[in-house]
Amino acid sequence: WTRASLAALIDGIAQEIETATRGLTNVTIFRPFDVLCPPSQTTCSPAWDGQLAFRDQDHLTVVGARALLGPFMDLLGLTRDIGERQR
Repeated sequence: WTRASLAALIDGIAQEIETATRGLTNVTIFRPFDVLCPPSQTTCSPAWDGQLAFRDQDHLTVVGARALLGPFMDLLGLTRDIGERQR
């Protein structure tokens, strides 16, 4: 898939979600697309550094989920050393 074609699909869905949730103070929208397929790329790949980031078309592997951890925690205003497990 080209990044442009995926972005067009995702942006349309994101706009519908944003419209539906406008004015709701208890909703935060996390948009991972720019992390999973950076704007600097012309195509989106399911693999990063030789490891699959997706299990199938819709589900992330641990590699993909880890890529989203930092940006998601930033959105929530949380910090954590992802190299250490909490016990």
